[in-house]
Amino acid sequence: MIRPGKSSYDLMFITMFASIDDLNAYLSHPVHSKIGHEISENITNQASVCVESND
Repeated sequence: MIRPGKSSYDLMFITMFASIDDLNAYLSHPVHSKIGHEISENITNQASVCVESND
């Protein structure tokens, strides 16, 4: 569990991309959209964090 309590989350996806263009391609991909829709139908809360690194 990431954070205990009523606002906790039980699942986390970590993805890394070489560029913003790669991230955008992932986000707009039909399979990503389908799976995202299926997941969102089975959860009550979700959160998203995007961090850009210059490494």
